[in-house]
Amino acid sequence: DSAYSSDKIALTNYMNRISAGTPMQQALNTTMHDASEAATRHAVEMGGAANTLDTFNEKQKEVRKGLQNTVDSFSAASLKGKALGVVFQGLSIAGNMLLFAAVSKGMELAANAIDNYIHRVEHAKETLRETKNEFDTLTSDIDSIQSELESQQQKIDALNGKQQLTYLETDELQRLKEATKELERQLAIKNQEKASKANQLYKDNKKSFDLEYDDDSFKLEDVNALKEKYSYNDNDLFQLEQQGLEGIAAAFLKSEEAYNNAKDQQNNVVMQHAEDNMEYYKDLLIWELSSLQEYRDNLSEIMDYRELTTEEQAFYDNLEQGMKLVFSLTDPKAWNALEIEDILNTEGLEVTKEKLIELAKAGTLDENSISDYKNLINAIKSSELIYDKDSNSIVAFLEQISQLADNATVSPTFEDAFQDERFSEIRENLLSLARAGELTAQSFEDIE
Repeated sequence: DSAYSSDKIALTNYMNRISAGTPMQQALNTTMHDASEAATRHAVEMGGAANTLDTFNEKQKEVRKGLQNTVDSFSAASLKGKALGVVFQGLSIAGNMLLFAAVSKGMELAANAIDNYIHRVEHAKETLRETKNEFDTLTSDIDSIQSELESQQQKIDALNGKQQLTYLETDELQRLKEATKELERQLAIKNQEKASKANQLYKDNKKSFDLEYDDDSFKLEDVNALKEKYSYNDNDLFQLEQQGLEGIAAAFLKSEEAYNNAKDQQNNVVMQHAEDNMEYYKDLLIWELSSLQEYRDNLSEIMDYRELTTEEQAFYDNLEQGMKLVFSLTDPKAWNALEIEDILNTEGLEVTKEKLIELAKAGTLDENSISDYKNLINAIKSSELIYDKDSNSIVAFLEQISQLADNATVSPTFEDAFQDERFSEIRENLLSLARAGELTAQSFEDIE
């Protein structure tokens, strides 16, 4: 930085004066007035030694390297939950390491750089929110203009439908046509702005995501690989936690594995420790889920406006995989319930949800009974249902429908209730009134 350059120039001039035989104090007074206090103190401590500038340069390199290592160790995951304390510890270490440079004029710049790095995701998300708000405002403006255009057109059509217009009506028709042209110009401009803003929304959305996660392919295989790579201890769990969503998922699975092992061994202490860790990592995963949902919602906004590009669709699919990964660990049934609704809302299905539930209740719902429903089968196979490695999407679908059948409550028909022996006295009273021609709506209201 500029302060470091000024220090090097001052020390170079200082050493030139020393080499020319100038007394040290006089050399300091004439050359170090623009240097930092740290450089001046270094010159005094070296006592005019020939390697004064070299040792100063070496110390600066060590400081910069140490600072960079500390900054590089920070990640988005490091700023969540209990890991935040480790970040402050890292900053404390950096502070000790920077003792030499603490009085440098460049220290403030270094502190700002660290702050910007740590909060880079927050800054990116703030920019993203601003872009999203601008996109939403344009959407609202366009809807308003289109609504006004429809209203104007209805008035124009009404006037055009008359056989003969009065002078005032002719003038009104002309005014409406001119206003319509102006609205159409405004709409064209707003549409261009929205197209540009949609592209910007994608870029800001992707930039924020990359800073927060830096993972273009969430996979359970990657999670399992991380899980096998590390042991179950606090240090390894912390290391996993630093590796983003997949690392947190691996830490959750590692804790779950430790819990099951401790349960088999009846080790209550380890069980409690593992259970606490499971709860902690589950909370982190749920936090991640809301973040992934926000990124996906932004893409959905673009999708409602236009088709996604290949790159945008790949991003959307990865977000889906990330959300599925979290649900598979925290609440797979909730995810499958959402997927079932998507499947059953697919256009062109040969069977209804009610029919499937009916088959399940009758005990005849299986792979054979739905094999002829080709569109349903295709919808199931292209879905994102969660299932065990020894199962498949069809089985998972059938299990979910059977669950719906078990939970379904059938409301009795009027005929069923009317024939129920518990209501025999009421039934006879109503029949008597009906035979006498005295059955009214009030008769039903009077039933207790």
